[in-house]
Amino acid sequence: MEKKFLTENNKQIGDTIKVEVEDSTNDDGEDIKYLNENNLTIVGTVQSPLYISRDRGTSTLGAGKVNYYIYINKDNVNAKDIYTNIYLKLNNSEEYTTSSKKYEDYVENIKNDIEEIKEEREKARHDALVEKAESKVNDAEKELNNQKADAEKQISKAEKELNKAKQDIKNAEVEIKTNKQKADTEFKEAEKEIEKAKLEVKKGEEELNTKEKEANISFETAEANKKELDKNLTQIKNGLETLNTQYIAITNAIQDENISEEQKAVYETQKKALEEQIGNLEKSKTEVEEGIKQIENRNIKSKG
Repeated sequence: MEKKFLTENNKQIGDTIKVEVEDSTNDDGEDIKYLNENNLTIVGTVQSPLYISRDRGTSTLGAGKVNYYIYINKDNVNAKDIYTNIYLKLNNSEEYTTSSKKYEDYVENIKNDIEEIKEEREKARHDALVEKAESKVNDAEKELNNQKADAEKQISKAEKELNKAKQDIKNAEVEIKTNKQKADTEFKEAEKEIEKAKLEVKKGEEELNTKEKEANISFETAEANKKELDKNLTQIKNGLETLNTQYIAITNAIQDENISEEQKAVYETQKKALEEQIGNLEKSKTEVEEGIKQIENRNIKSKG
């Protein structure tokens, strides 16, 4: 810590101070704690050649002015992926007087050499970030395609089971109608022959009971099919939730002013594909929901 800080803040060696530092962000967009430990112990004083005047320069934090400076052990710095400043010591620089023209020319030549690789390094950094982003998008597309294939498989299975349930219900309705007509005929004939009618009525009741049991079995089958459709509906909703999450991520990426037009075009294409996939799943969701509703309505109608 510089001595000025100790004097003006009534601190001494051995005291502890808390340093508030904003989190950093890595290439994956994740927040990283800048320091491992924000509570620091003052172990000595320091003088820096970077701050030899009263005016310490400006800052983007606080009141916009640098009042004090401190040096922290590099092992305490957690955010080390990206460097924001680099200080260089030039070979043979001690041979020149720092205020001389030769020193200035020597430093200028080194500076020009560094500037020559600036564009190359900027492009390399840009390409690395783009490659990482594209890799994430490709992984997301692969996961999306897998989920889509699974959803389509489940929908196909649900459609087959739904059609079978419809046919079973239709057959049961025809069978019940036929039995009712037969029972009515038997009742009319029973008016002519009372004793015979009693036997026929009893026989008809037994037949109706048998058919009712068969109908109940059909209802149970329909209920089982409905449970399967409910399961498929949950999977479709989960797929929609995943697609919507990816859609939001792509939309946010497009709004980023720092991306290139080429990358933005790629994101637009991916966004369009996601919209189509979401539309397809929404359609499948409606169809499955309609199938469930039809089974419920048919069961209620048949039981009524």
